[in-house]
Amino acid sequence: MHRLIMLRGPNPGRVFELSDDVINIGRGRRNDIIITDDNEVSREHCRFIRTGNHYRVTDLNSSNGTYVNGVPVDENGWLLREKAIIELGDTITFQYIPDDTTQTADLVAATEEDIAALQPYLIVHIASQPNEPAVYPLDGLTISVGRDLDNDIVIQEPEMSRHHLRLTFTNAGYTIEDLGSLNGTYVNGKFLKAPVTLHSGDMIEIGTMVRMQYTHEPERLQSVINTEVLPSHPAEDNDKKISTTATHYTAVEEEERDDTTWGTMPALPTPTLMRYNDDHTPSRASIGLEPGQLEGHVFIAYAQNDWSDFVSSLYKSFHEASIPAWVDQYLTPGSEEWALAIDQALAECAIMVVVVSRAALETPYIKSSINRFLNRAKPVILLMYKRVERLPISFKELPKIRYNPNDPQLAVQRLIAAIKRGHV
Repeated sequence: MHRLIMLRGPNPGRVFELSDDVINIGRGRRNDIIITDDNEVSREHCRFIRTGNHYRVTDLNSSNGTYVNGVPVDENGWLLREKAIIELGDTITFQYIPDDTTQTADLVAATEEDIAALQPYLIVHIASQPNEPAVYPLDGLTISVGRDLDNDIVIQEPEMSRHHLRLTFTNAGYTIEDLGSLNGTYVNGKFLKAPVTLHSGDMIEIGTMVRMQYTHEPERLQSVINTEVLPSHPAEDNDKKISTTATHYTAVEEEERDDTTWGTMPALPTPTLMRYNDDHTPSRASIGLEPGQLEGHVFIAYAQNDWSDFVSSLYKSFHEASIPAWVDQYLTPGSEEWALAIDQALAECAIMVVVVSRAALETPYIKSSINRFLNRAKPVILLMYKRVERLPISFKELPKIRYNPNDPQLAVQRLIAAIKRGHV
């Protein structure tokens, strides 16, 4: 006999046998399957009609809709197949079990404890917040993860794209799919090129700063994840690949010290660590920024290929020192959203730090951004990361901090001290 098993709702694990040719589901007493105490379900929500060896489900103009495997059911209905997932609104989930499916006795006699034991979780660990892993129970047919506030799980770190990845519920559990992100997604150290099914304990990595562990045992893994080290990934034949070794620095020849003198910079606002709001108000132009959000921040200008070797660790050091900083790593260079975000950062940030390398000086927006910053009489510091043959004449008088590959943290410490003092 065909069955429906309630996976989510007022009676998880309850089994409903389907024997009649027509079966109505809803809150009203005239339905064959009555679901009370849930306002997501309409009085007459959906109808199952026997079609051949299976059932076809049709929505009855319900307020919150009927979905099969994440797809809304229209007036033509949906012919159910083995282990289809049926959702009524956002709170009721059934699994369809045809009578010719070999099921274990445990599945047929499922209890609420059995369902809870299968509940998957995502533990999110951010490098800049090492003691604050977040635990998310996964209970939707599709779950989006990204930087924008319209995602189901919002992670506003610079290596996250606006809509970075998607988790989709299937018969075998959740699958993970990268949504064409700028920095890519890795599962257990392998670059994600196509959707794969996740297994308990799998590690998901985004760049150098974000790790997510998929698990059915959050209590055991929540403490373990803090002590794990991000692996270094082998080079991929993919232009989206970035290294995940946050502390690796490219060995470069240190420039000879010149006689550049340091001027006095205007005092900056007292640094405060920016906390993103948790509401889902749409962001202006989908750039992830609200007007005024970057006031008092440090604008870090850099070449994209310097991010993984140095800039990511610089950004993390700023965060740990409670200096709010902004980078464009989560946006596609040259896009309309990127241009809007750059304009806002130039207008609102209080100071600019330029990570100088040949690639940076060959990046057109960096030169123009420096000039626009100086035209607003705001301070610019050059962090001389890699040796360059010559600086543009207009940059000669700007304050400089030398980077020494033999003592990479010294330059970072000097930079942080200068910013906090408000002068150098």
